[in-house]
Amino acid sequence: MPGVIAGQDEAASIVAKVAMNPELAPTWERLAEASTHATIFQTWEWAWSWWQHFARRARPLILVARDGQDEVGLAPLALRVLQPFGIRRIELLGCGVSDYLDMLTLPGREVEVAERTWAFLEKSAGAWDLIDLQQVPESAPWLENLLRLAAQRGWPARLSIQEICPAAQLPSNWQDFQSSLSKKLRFNLGRSRKLLDKLGPVRVERARGKDAAKVLELLFLLHGRRWIRKGLPGSFASPKVRAFHRQAARELDSKGRLALYYLAVNGRIGAGLYCFEFRDTVFYYQAGFDPGLARYSPGAVILSEAIRRAIESGKRTFDFLRGAEAYKYRWLASDRRNLRLRIGQPSARSRLAWKLSFWQEAAERRVKEAVASPCVPGGSS
Repeated sequence: MPGVIAGQDEAASIVAKVAMNPELAPTWERLAEASTHATIFQTWEWAWSWWQHFARRARPLILVARDGQDEVGLAPLALRVLQPFGIRRIELLGCGVSDYLDMLTLPGREVEVAERTWAFLEKSAGAWDLIDLQQVPESAPWLENLLRLAAQRGWPARLSIQEICPAAQLPSNWQDFQSSLSKKLRFNLGRSRKLLDKLGPVRVERARGKDAAKVLELLFLLHGRRWIRKGLPGSFASPKVRAFHRQAARELDSKGRLALYYLAVNGRIGAGLYCFEFRDTVFYYQAGFDPGLARYSPGAVILSEAIRRAIESGKRTFDFLRGAEAYKYRWLASDRRNLRLRIGQPSARSRLAWKLSFWQEAAERRVKEAVASPCVPGGSS
């Protein structure tokens, strides 16, 4: 690949790793545990799985910031070549299937690590055409610094809202949360559970180990059935995406970070809920249910049980991740925002890359608007 960035910048105390391999895992895991802004999407298990399945035309660019012999931060980047123009784009590793992307740093070192990262990328400007950092939480303290540094250089830079990510703050007990829900939702949940009970014994369980692998496959199927009825492929239609989630779920389950629930009615699984746990947060990634059970709202029933168990286990946030679907707000979610930072250069190739990124974004927005639907798993209808 032309223009590969490599080596070490002594002045900036940055070491660039251009190979993604398990030797990085100890440093990665240590910084993920220490970083106050890390989510499930910054764990080694997620990043490593992503690299195994989505690294086509990309080269890792893992910038490790050091203070003497101590590692104080890590910028998990990738250098991707986009066809047909051969545009060289710097992105955060995990782009596409991840809802929050960020750097990993020791507490209080976020801005420092970002400035060192910028110094390295600025010095290596001949190797890239566009920096395009997507799905960065607005709470990331380094975004404004990179925007300012690019402006000082006179390079085009833009920080924009990319996604809305609703999340519910959880009280210390289920009764308080339940009483805060609307009367209509509480009524519908009770009615749905009674209707399901008439079909046979109802169980909601968390799957682990080999059972988790089986439930995940069934979730793929259930999710796909609903979208096929709409004439759309669904989130798991791609074999590559399914392979990624199989590996990520297996890796996260080994660390106790997979929260995969299933709802069984009369011994038959009718709904699944694919979540992750990291620190005090549950991340709700995707759901699926048997379309034949739609009138019983199994998605709402299993979601209610997952939130109850999250509260009882001491979790403080239930994060619905990207997408401002109406049903999320019925569960007391409030908005967070993910931002997108683009930085270009004063060159013809960079200007082309800049324009293409906005054209692509507009096309993706039109697709999302076309497939948007008010009927979403987890709703009360």
